[in-house]
Amino acid sequence: MADLDTFVTEYPPDADRERPRRAMLASLARSVPAELVTFWKRVGFGSFGGGLVWAVNPALLDAPLAEWLPPGKRRPRAIAVVRTAFGKVIAWHDRRFVLLDVHHGDRFDASDDVQVLFDVFLVGPSARGGILQAHWSRRPGRSSARCRATRCARSGCRSRSEAIAE
Repeated sequence: MADLDTFVTEYPPDADRERPRRAMLASLARSVPAELVTFWKRVGFGSFGGGLVWAVNPALLDAPLAEWLPPGKRRPRAIAVVRTAFGKVIAWHDRRFVLLDVHHGDRFDASDDVQVLFDVFLVGPSARGGILQAHWSRRPGRSSARCRATRCARSGCRSRSEAIAE
């Protein structure tokens, strides 16, 4: 069973935790992998890594996810699992995790394995640059993230996408 320690070490849980109710976990246990339910029991819902990543209370995103990933006769409803500070959402849908990039209207298969999602996909070398958003970075010695798009705006870039591509 996955303990997801790599994720929790990379993005320590913040103080604002919401403990899920037993009835909610029992209901979710019928739809998501057992490792995910164990993770929610262990750490609850809330922010990690200073708000960079959030373990989402799935009920909060039920309606928007139904529009993005509509349930069907043979497809269950999507269940929100993670969201980033930049609005990307990872949901469990049709026996796999799907990354929804709400800014570009895209969706991508992330994994079908809880351990891979949390301890590789969200923590791997390309996670901060690709999944969590390329145009944010931390400067050594600074405690807050800074957007390179502001520097780009000063140099005459016309759009945020140009700033990101720079």
